[in-house]
Amino acid sequence: MTPADHLIERAAALLQGSVRQAPPPGSLTPGLDQDGAASRPPLPARDPPPLPVFVPLPPAQAAQVQAEAAPLQANAGPVHVGQIHARQAHAGVLTEAAPPRTHSPVPDPAPALLIAEPIGTAALQAAGLVVSRSGRTRISEEYRIVLGRVLRALREEPDGHTAPNLLMVTSAKPGEGKSFTSLNLAGSVAQHTADKVLLVDLDAKLQPLTALLGVAGDRGFYDVVADAALDLRSVVRNTAFPNLKFMPVGHRSGDADMGGEMRPISTVINRIASLYSDHVVILDAPPCLSTSDPSTLAPIVSQIVMVIEAERTQRSEVEAALDLVRVCPTITMLLNKVQLTTNHTFGAYDYYGNYS
Repeated sequence: MTPADHLIERAAALLQGSVRQAPPPGSLTPGLDQDGAASRPPLPARDPPPLPVFVPLPPAQAAQVQAEAAPLQANAGPVHVGQIHARQAHAGVLTEAAPPRTHSPVPDPAPALLIAEPIGTAALQAAGLVVSRSGRTRISEEYRIVLGRVLRALREEPDGHTAPNLLMVTSAKPGEGKSFTSLNLAGSVAQHTADKVLLVDLDAKLQPLTALLGVAGDRGFYDVVADAALDLRSVVRNTAFPNLKFMPVGHRSGDADMGGEMRPISTVINRIASLYSDHVVILDAPPCLSTSDPSTLAPIVSQIVMVIEAERTQRSEVEAALDLVRVCPTITMLLNKVQLTTNHTFGAYDYYGNYS
């Protein structure tokens, strides 16, 4: 068909109204685009993504960031824009809006120190305590008599050079019963008087009073001597008797050279006497002829109880021991392990039914 024929048929169709009028130029038919293809529904409007926030840095820090970023970009090959932004944000140059910070949980406070159990009556009796309110024996009655004399001497007018509440128990040689005497004097004060008493173990022998009471692993006196920051009251143990406290011997070092420890020991003893001024402080010291401790402590204590084993310790040994501690103003001699050979002695008449 020629173009002319086509135009003729087109005109005839318009006259008959069988063909729809074409839309004006520039308008779109619903569902069709300008090219006649099906059109898509319009996309919903979205907010533009948040722009990164620029945080300026001081010139010195910015120069450092650029210097650190240069070798990274040179060695890492091609770097995407997102990676550069991440590096700069980590360096503090360019960062996006960060979520609000959350506080880290506060750690729980340190658990409180556990208070050690008091030394029980069974441990005290196993260590040799015989003075008790529950019964009367010849030994307990004799210790009560000794206690009366000791307390009277402690309550006398102090001379101003010694601590009025310090009592040292020692002997001439090992094995004469001074630790046994120290424990029973302390137990007698705690049970039969209104005074409080602190028993301090100073004798670091193989089987000290501390080991007999079952607290050999605890810190004690010589730990305080070695560590000035250690609280003295933290090494004191309570006992089954409310008025009786005990300080273990602790861990002693440098036994080969005692000269450097003498002054700290006397200093700590004075601290104990001051801190426990309302207590009778009984020191279980080593034997006089074994170490120099008793002669060093003699000038600062107000009274010494010298324990002597009957029929074993020689007179020369007693005199030598007394000569080492004679600087103390009051020395009481206590004869121990006496063999009774007559019935005319204290406690031999069985008045309460249990004397022996």
